[in-house]
Amino acid sequence: MTKKTTYYLNWLVTLAAIFVAVVALVGQAQPAQPEAPAPPVPLAVSSDTSNFTNIAASGTAAITGNTTVGGTLGVTGASTLTGAITGSSTATFADEVTSSAEVTWAGTHITPTTGTTLTISDTVYIVETTGAITMTLGTTGADEGQFVVFIGADANNVTVNDTDIRTSTGAALTIGQYDIVVFMYDGHSWIEWLILANS
Repeated sequence: MTKKTTYYLNWLVTLAAIFVAVVALVGQAQPAQPEAPAPPVPLAVSSDTSNFTNIAASGTAAITGNTTVGGTLGVTGASTLTGAITGSSTATFADEVTSSAEVTWAGTHITPTTGTTLTISDTVYIVETTGAITMTLGTTGADEGQFVVFIGADANNVTVNDTDIRTSTGAALTIGQYDIVVFMYDGHSWIEWLILANS
């Protein structure tokens, strides 16, 4: 091997060593890349006897069994409900609610007597009396925007006192048999919203 050939071989070996060292340094200088978060796993519950606490679902949540929510149910995105929904307490919606199916309220049968102050805790009241009576609509526990429906079931006049109500006549309101009356609470009084006489 000539002296010239040896020189070039030594030069190539040195160059290769420098290249390897530079690659190693560059690799050490690069910060470790975080692993990509795993995609949200769909929540699917099909048992009627499952109990959960503090469920947070960021992906698709499918619940096919009976579900009871004992605390607050918060929904921040668009939701589609395809089954029956039964509410036994107050439901508050901060945005528009759209339903493509029938919406019904269960009627509560009441038999008030003269002097009754009715605390509004349901939406639909079917009023049954044995004679003409006078009652007052209470405001305790009422929420602004809440509405209430009264249906006269008997051939007896039910007079709603002119106390904490606002009517189109400015006076007390009478509910007769088959009459339907709707009030809405404005935060201070029950406002007459609709009257269907002898419907």
